[in-house]
Formats: sequence, C-alpha cells, structure tokens
Amino acid sequence: MKEAILVGSETDLTHAKAAAEVLAQFGVPYEVHVLSAHRNPFETIQFAKDAEKNDFSVIIAMATKAAHLPGVIPANTTLVVIGLPINVSLNGLDVLLSIVQMPTNVPGRVHGDRWCQERRVVCGVDFAIEECRSQAETSLAP
Repeated sequence: MKEAILVGSETDLTHAKAAAEVLAQFGVPYEVHVLSAHRNPFETIQFAKDAEKNDFSVIIAMATKAAHLPGVIPANTTLVVIGLPINVSLNGLDVLLSIVQMPTNVPGRVHGDRWCQERRVVCGVDFAIEECRSQAETSLAP
C-alpha cells in the first residue's frame, strides 16, 4: 500500500515535496500527482475512483484558496482523505474553513500547514484512518 499526495497545480509541488520528504523518512511509499478539480476534473475524479484499486491506502489532498481538491476526492472514494491547507492568502484560514466544512460522513481529516514539517504525517495518517473507519462504521450502523 502507498499514499498519494495531490496538489492542484505545478506551482504547489514545493509544498508536496515537504510531505514527500517526511513520508520518505518513515519509509512510506508514495506518489505525487498534480490534479485539479477545475482544470482536469474528469481525471481527478477517475484518480479518486481508482485509488484503492491502484493500491493507495490514504490520499493527502493539498489545497489553496477554495480547497476543492479535498472535497472532490472524498466524494469519489472510500479511502481516507487528509486535507492539508496551503497558505497563500489569509494565513490559510480560508482553506482551513473550506476543508473543515465537509459533511460529517465523509472519511476525511484536516491538518494545519505545519503538519508535514512537524513530522507527524505517519502518526496523523494512522490516527485518521482508524478514526474515520470508526466514524464510517458508526454512521452505517442500523
């Protein structure tokens, strides 16, 4: 199993590099992809739908401004999606607020933009997976 790091544009790749370096330090296999909910929505949706089949276990969706990437991805997969705001305006508050307003039954999690630098990616991912699976089981219970 591997993790996907998604960014919406080539200019965001420097932010993906920070997350990739942390995952590499922990020996976590990953792939970085540039996908956009706006510029290539069909490819983005298809990536999300095929993610589990393509051996991904977690998707880290990094976002700026309106944060559509961390919204489109969990709408099309049952995998845990972690939204990471990229600070480009308003100290990232606009992105953070967009991500945390996801519906409660969507398996996702949001973390601040220092998450990668503080080397909590692996622990955060493990926690998010277990917490979101638990939430999903609870919401699906009769």
